[in-house]
Amino acid sequence: VVAAWTLDLYREYGEAKRGSAGRAIPSAKLRVVDEGSGAPLAPGEPGVLEVQADRIGPDWIRTTDLAHLDGDGFLFL
Repeated sequence: VVAAWTLDLYREYGEAKRGSAGRAIPSAKLRVVDEGSGAPLAPGEPGVLEVQADRIGPDWIRTTDLAHLDGDGFLFL
């Protein structure tokens, strides 16, 4: 698990962020990159999800998930 909803997040954003997987958990960082170049994309732009997780190490790990992060940091797959 790299993204989740807390009760507080759901109370504040639940209606507005329907379909989201939530925000990055505290031990993970998320970014969406261009599939070809690997360049990070702006909020709202679709691309490939990359994750940096403390329990795995400092490197960014590319997933096969197509995703976007919105301006508030919510993940949509």
